[in-house]
Amino acid sequence: MIMMSRNCIPLRISLGVEPPLHLRIALVGCGKAAENHVQQIQRVPGAELVALCDREPIMAEQLGIRYGVRHRYSDYTKMLARERPQVMHIATPPQAHLDLAARAFDSGCHVLIEKPATCSSITTERLLSMAESAGRKLTVAWTHFFDPIARDMRQMLRAGAIGEVVHLNSHFGYDIAGVFGKPVLADPDHWVRGLPAQVLYNVADHIFNKIVEFLPSQDPVVESLIWPSQSFGDDIASEMRVLIKDGQATATAVFSPRIRPVLHRFQVFGTEGSVELDFISGVLSADHPPRHRTALGALLSGYGDAWRRFQYASRNVVRISRGEFGYFSGLRHLIQSFYRSIVQNEPVPIPYHLILKVSRLTDRVLLRPGGEGCKDRLSLTA
Repeated sequence: MIMMSRNCIPLRISLGVEPPLHLRIALVGCGKAAENHVQQIQRVPGAELVALCDREPIMAEQLGIRYGVRHRYSDYTKMLARERPQVMHIATPPQAHLDLAARAFDSGCHVLIEKPATCSSITTERLLSMAESAGRKLTVAWTHFFDPIARDMRQMLRAGAIGEVVHLNSHFGYDIAGVFGKPVLADPDHWVRGLPAQVLYNVADHIFNKIVEFLPSQDPVVESLIWPSQSFGDDIASEMRVLIKDGQATATAVFSPRIRPVLHRFQVFGTEGSVELDFISGVLSADHPPRHRTALGALLSGYGDAWRRFQYASRNVVRISRGEFGYFSGLRHLIQSFYRSIVQNEPVPIPYHLILKVSRLTDRVLLRPGGEGCKDRLSLTA
């Protein structure tokens, strides 16, 4: 069995009163993901967003106008030279990540990069090596990895709340016909179409990063089943079921655009109880064997579970009042933690071995042996 104390990430970052950051930030790639980054950057005291860049000038201009960022560029090299940022946020399609990160490192920038980090574990390993060689820090925008419920879960598990981990389940629902998926369906040249496994590859980090921190090895046994849904065409792989075995622990991963309501949940089952994270409602719930194995005990257990869920939901009211609750609260925590790791020379919020572990697992599930990585559907270098 896997003991929780050995596998949980020690999140030692405190969000109390600390020295101001005073960091110059720039961002390249002004599409959908960029707006979320800009919103959260501007909420971090001492972080100054000095410039935006996009190969399409109108994209940088529109984003800059909305958020009051005066300096906008279509030439990435020129932005690096003129603005001298200390941190670069890369929110372009992943086909351009490696090149843009390399140029940022060469200019002395630390880098926060959108997921997926690259299009294969080989290039992800190169990316991490470049960061280390340059003496710069790197992290990936694993938004939900730092949601309040995920951080609370790690504290519970470190305290031994469920004993040893037996099984994990990561369920990620997706509305392919919704606001994010519809452009992919409508445009055969959309950059997501150039990813291996397309939509699945684009969200794989969200599915697998919840699992890998609890698996001890780099080479678990993996069985997967992937197929297209008739609702979205045979060219889009849209259903996935994965079974993983690593030592005495197992895990399942489910991706489905068909299940309703759309679910985003993570469950950890242990020898003494289990926990479930509902990322849609922002509620963490725990389940333990009833104290009394009678009908009354079962009834009281149900009331107890409902009461604990109510209590946790009430805690979120306080978080809302502090601006710590919402869909991108995890991204804000990650950004603030990453900046703090730079200023105070602390460890990065996501250990590099976990980034590489997710990339390798993604390869095993979604890439055929010797298969292709990303294809450039557009000229993406800024």
